[in-house]
Amino acid sequence: LNPGYATGHHWYGVSLIYSGRLDEAIDTLRRALELDPLSLPIQGGLLTAYVYARRYEEAVEIGRKVIEMDPTYPSVRNNLAETYDLMGRFDEALEQWDALAALTPERFPPELATALRAGYVEAGPGGYWRALGEDRERLTGSPGVGGGGPRPAPPRRAVAGIIRFLPAGGRRRPAG
Repeated sequence: LNPGYATGHHWYGVSLIYSGRLDEAIDTLRRALELDPLSLPIQGGLLTAYVYARRYEEAVEIGRKVIEMDPTYPSVRNNLAETYDLMGRFDEALEQWDALAALTPERFPPELATALRAGYVEAGPGGYWRALGEDRERLTGSPGVGGGGPRPAPPRRAVAGIIRFLPAGGRRRPAG
């Protein structure tokens, strides 16, 4: 693996997120972004790392930048909506859910966005969370928002291959 390989840094950074090594993940994903500054998936990975590290304002900054670059990129709209949820900024979250429903109605049905908005209007944050909990499984067939559920870590074999190269400055280390 070439140390200048942005995708390798991206996947290694994602594996660090799921290993709980958030500072390293952020540094690695920033490096990946230096190598490929226009990569939407890498920026989405960095957004996720910031959310897991509870650095919500930085996550929002990345999310807004991605939406500026491509307003039709659905995964970042989903992540940005969830970030606004965590920040208690429900009006902004609802904007993202509405946009996501318009972009990918098969993944995030418009009925769910409507239910979230109605719950929030009727009962504030409690109504929003109640609507999210009650309707997402019914509408999507899955307990995860948009049918996604918890994000799985990359396969162990792929992570092991990446780890074998990056810390060695791109030189292959002996297995073992």
